[in-house]
Amino acid sequence: MSPRKLFEQELEELRQDVLQMAEWVQDGYDCLFAALEKKDGDQMRRYVRHDRTIEDMQRNIESQCLSLLTRQTPVARDLRTVSAALKVVTDLERIGNHLSDMAELFVRMGLSGYGPGDQDPHWEGRQSVCGAEYGHGTGGH
Repeated sequence: MSPRKLFEQELEELRQDVLQMAEWVQDGYDCLFAALEKKDGDQMRRYVRHDRTIEDMQRNIESQCLSLLTRQTPVARDLRTVSAALKVVTDLERIGNHLSDMAELFVRMGLSGYGPGDQDPHWEGRQSVCGAEYGHGTGGH
């Protein structure tokens, strides 16, 4: 495979990883507020523990970016893509931290004290973030 083709493939993997992280954070947002509506403290506590996954995703993406910068020395559009990925993952990780902090506060304030409610159809689609273990590279949902 030519160096340029390999670089383009690595850029596409970077884009997909950033998109997956963004979906993870969005799903976490949806799950947190669904758990709040249901007063599901267990679900909120699970989200606090999943904040670590967001941090791991950030470190992985930052590592990919630094590797691309040092090995390929991108210019113009490619450089903007890599630098934008570095900026976006920092913001996404911060959002994830805020969500985790909110979940922890909701639990401490007793807003989740009524126990888990019945599952509704909206909740079922969010199990990758809210319930089951999340696997990197699974394509999200």
